[in-house]
Amino acid sequence: LLWVNFAMLVLNAGLAVTFWRTGSGPALPSLLVAFFSCGVIVFFKRYARRRATVTLTSEALSYRSPMGVVLGPILWSEIEEVRLERSLGRAWLWLRLRPSGKRVYVAVPWIEADLLLARCQQEIGLS
Repeated sequence: LLWVNFAMLVLNAGLAVTFWRTGSGPALPSLLVAFFSCGVIVFFKRYARRRATVTLTSEALSYRSPMGVVLGPILWSEIEEVRLERSLGRAWLWLRLRPSGKRVYVAVPWIEADLLLARCQQEIGLS
């Protein structure tokens, strides 16, 4: 997908320059497609490089999404319940927060899911 997008970027940039130099057509649509192609390439490269990370400390849980969004720290005293859900090849920690009853889903690596669940339950005093 990235190679196709890169090829479209080069093609549209070339068309925009050709239209601009010859004056035979509007260069703006080709420039817009080239610009958005650059955006898509940067977005996918950034997304592919990063992984979701869950950090557990003795005081709190923090989460960083692949796009850099940070959730937390959520203190252990604020977490009422922790569950593990698996669906479509993904693993999620399901957290219910005490003061509000809100539910928070945190993506976790499939391999580490059971260990993270056990550690979370231990920290909130369920096991």
